[in-house]
Amino acid sequence: MKIKLKSIYIICIILASAVLVKDIFIEQNKTIKPTNIEKNKNFSSSNDLFSFYIDVYPPESKIMVMNIKPKYRQGMLLPKGSYDIKISKQGYYNKRLWIQHKDNLPHVIKLEKRGNYE
Repeated sequence: MKIKLKSIYIICIILASAVLVKDIFIEQNKTIKPTNIEKNKNFSSSNDLFSFYIDVYPPESKIMVMNIKPKYRQGMLLPKGSYDIKISKQGYYNKRLWIQHKDNLPHVIKLEKRGNYE
């Protein structure tokens, strides 16, 4: 009887150790899910993310980042890189330009008002 209990005890220890080793292995080899940011050749190899702010005049202008999937949000985190920006507002000329994003500083853009030619 002592031998059977000893054998069962050893088997339990081995199984518990195997479960712990498996959990540690899985934890160390978790894959990181990709972000919703499209692959952009202009991104640096750095994994640093920076707040993306666009200060635009007039303030109610529509801001779109054309080369990423997520919709633009003031302060969204993006890696260093070049971003294709389109800004529009009724009564103003649309503006489309590339912005080099490399830090947390805001990008300032002013739209030109359309004239009344009637």
